[in-house]
Amino acid sequence: MGIKGGYILLARKITDSGIMDKPPLYFKLWVWMLEQANHKRGYRGLDRGQFFTTIDEMREAMSWHVGYRKVTPSKKEIRSAYEWLARKSDEGNAKGTMIGTAKGTQGIVITILNYDVYQNPKNYERHDGGEHGGNTKGEIGAQYKQEGEEQKNVNNPPLSPPGGGDADPEPKLSPQNIIDAYHQILPELPPIKAGKIVRSQINARIKEAKERDDLSWWIRFFEDVRASDFLMGRKTDWNAALTWLTGPKNFEKVLNGEYVNKNGGSLSAKQRHNLHVLQNFINDGEDNEEGRPENPR
Repeated sequence: MGIKGGYILLARKITDSGIMDKPPLYFKLWVWMLEQANHKRGYRGLDRGQFFTTIDEMREAMSWHVGYRKVTPSKKEIRSAYEWLARKSDEGNAKGTMIGTAKGTQGIVITILNYDVYQNPKNYERHDGGEHGGNTKGEIGAQYKQEGEEQKNVNNPPLSPPGGGDADPEPKLSPQNIIDAYHQILPELPPIKAGKIVRSQINARIKEAKERDDLSWWIRFFEDVRASDFLMGRKTDWNAALTWLTGPKNFEKVLNGEYVNKNGGSLSAKQRHNLHVLQNFINDGEDNEEGRPENPR
């Protein structure tokens, strides 16, 4: 008889990581996130290793009792913990991030990075004949190097117009994932059934640039739509349905900021991408001036 609720895996090397030097809240939140993550693709339109949450839900999950008194972490403490997890898994040694985050209007989508690597029992099979069946020091170093390459730029990839990346013949996301996100983030816009036309358009937009094969990209795209008074119908009786938004010409216009409010209240996707590139250039220049290695993340 199996244990109800299944299991999660923790690598022994976590005791050598920077999280052990942080307050206990950080480790508790990390384990809770592993337990919350989808172990199968599709639930709530999210992929394996992802889940949806809110600051309040994390605060409640991280609370504890001192006698009969309930102690709940503050919003600031929760933000500090999950933002650290999104920055470093081994602070000071630049060994990569642990989670990716994408903010929506109703909460946060958390992505456990390298979920398939660390939650696959086969990757823990004994190879070196050690007492605990762990990796050798050389293997751990090689694994960290590989993880660094895999994780480079995986958190919050920049939005780009068509042609910004190589086409992916087999997208990981299904059109239904994007349709579900559209309904959740933009409930004011017309509901859409997963018909042939909209499915075809979504698949075409995903294949045009590989960074779009990520639900967090589409969440930020829909946030750009929400920021536009014109697209949301706040100026006229017309508003933009998903079928209209994913049409090739309309899609490119949205990305290029043609529907951004004229009062300067928000930046277009293209403007934010340019700022992202400029900020990276500035950061790299500062690192070189101070003698630190380039691109420490």
